[in-house]
Amino acid sequence: MTELSWLGMGLIYIILIIPIILNRILGLKISRNLLQTVIHMSLQLILIGYYLEVLFRLNNVWLNIGWLLVMMLIANITTLKRAHLGIARMLPGQFIAIGISFLTVLFYFLLVALRLSPWYDAAYLVTIGGMLLGGIMRGNVVALERFYSALQQRNREFMAMQLLGATPKEACKPFFVESMQAALMPHLANMATVGIVSLPGMMTGQMISGGSPLIAIRYQVAIMVTMFVAMELSSFLSIKFSIRKAFDERGNLKTDL
Repeated sequence: MTELSWLGMGLIYIILIIPIILNRILGLKISRNLLQTVIHMSLQLILIGYYLEVLFRLNNVWLNIGWLLVMMLIANITTLKRAHLGIARMLPGQFIAIGISFLTVLFYFLLVALRLSPWYDAAYLVTIGGMLLGGIMRGNVVALERFYSALQQRNREFMAMQLLGATPKEACKPFFVESMQAALMPHLANMATVGIVSLPGMMTGQMISGGSPLIAIRYQVAIMVTMFVAMELSSFLSIKFSIRKAFDERGNLKTDL
């Protein structure tokens, strides 16, 4: 495998001059934000890279589980922030919802499909877990944000259904269905075009490192299928668990979400 040197990495940043020039021509005031984001991303990934070097070398079961829990906590907090929901109120339910879906699918992949031994091998537990969590987080953000924004914007419709005899749970169902569709359709579209329009990151990474394309394809298919399962289950449970904290005794949506 041809290694990308630190000099090569530095040269990559030079190409950012293209969007910076375009931003200036169009009057888009995002160049500073772009540079700050790239610097933040780079520093974060470099630090994580050094940490993972140690984690992979030690390959200790408790360190690996601890890092997995940290990843889950950060994913939950990020999801709630992006969905504009209260962290203190919603975090316990969301942590359980994501935990059930994420750990079920992750360990099914590792223990049943891959038959990994030892099961806590950081090279698989952390990397595959990170990919699954990333997909879960994207799905949950869309599902939760769409569900509660629709309820707030169409509150009269929601209240009217209750006045006609629907329970709060029944009145929520149309909004629930819409939010789930919004969360899942982008991933379905991605699966429909993968391999023809785009080659996913995991697959290309394995091939660049010298792996067989056929092995890389098997891993990619497995990841995309399990990610979809985890995303749908997590989005479903996240909305279900959040509803318990979102409505008052009369079935009205709380204003301080």
